[in-house]
Amino acid sequence: MKSLLVVMMMSFLCLQVTDKKQAVVDKAAKPRQVTKTWTEVEVFKKIIADPTYSRLLPRNFVFNEKASDVQSHIDSVINIIPDLYWALPESLYYVGVIPETGTTCDVTFTMDCEDNEGSSDIKGKWNTSQCIRSGNNLVLSFIRMDGRKFLPVKGQKYAVLRLGRFCPRGAVEFRRYFDNEDDESWNEGPAWWQKHCTQHPNATTHNGDIGPNTSSGNTELCFWLYSDSTGGETMDTFPTCYVGYGVFAPANFSKVLKEYNEKQEATIFSDDEDCDNSNNFSFPDKSRWEKILGPSFSQSHAETFVAPIISGGGNTTMNIAKVF
Repeated sequence: MKSLLVVMMMSFLCLQVTDKKQAVVDKAAKPRQVTKTWTEVEVFKKIIADPTYSRLLPRNFVFNEKASDVQSHIDSVINIIPDLYWALPESLYYVGVIPETGTTCDVTFTMDCEDNEGSSDIKGKWNTSQCIRSGNNLVLSFIRMDGRKFLPVKGQKYAVLRLGRFCPRGAVEFRRYFDNEDDESWNEGPAWWQKHCTQHPNATTHNGDIGPNTSSGNTELCFWLYSDSTGGETMDTFPTCYVGYGVFAPANFSKVLKEYNEKQEATIFSDDEDCDNSNNFSFPDKSRWEKILGPSFSQSHAETFVAPIISGGGNTTMNIAKVF
């Protein structure tokens, strides 16, 4: 009986060793596949290397991916090969718009607004979007669309969130930096304040691929501003989408649409950090802004230009309008 048990144990151990060896062989036979993530510039270079397009470029053309203004370099290529604009991947031109219903959003920013008597709010008749919420904090959510489908509206200006690398036609970039609630602020007051008030750690966060925007303690949102001041084509109606959506736009913007309804607009107020506030605007592409504002372009001039859409000093006001 004992000898039988020994034989059975030996057989079992041999089987395990065989299984382990087989597992090693299988693992070696099926190496883990690694998917390469292409950068936008790599994608662009790959496309212009295609004989369909490369034959249209000047013989001595060299794409300089390290140029100080890569976008202008790309634009110059697209001017030579107009069809290339629509041949490029949609993701390079992604923009974010505000969905009307509680659909699954692609990108969400949670901004921790001022805790001390905070007054962040949403007012207006188009405030039913479940992707914009306020209270002590502000949550802005967006769905992605192809920015190439948007064009300036004659006599008007509006903005969408930038979610791609390349600039769509008729657009120019500006950025708004939000100084969100400081997590130390509740500890900076007098002893009585520290004793009787509860500390609220900074809750600024985000979901989804938000680049080139940033969200880390504070938030910087990048926008494409569409203005007919850039010249070129304009549009009368906004691109269709699987859900109703809105954009950042001046008050009464919806009146330019064929079916105006006063319930289509709202204003978002962000009560930003009170202490040592560092809110600011930036306008990265000076050459493009000079095409809109002229050679007299200045920071204050540009801020005044975008103020009907997004404005503010220590706090921020954003106007939105449903367009589809």
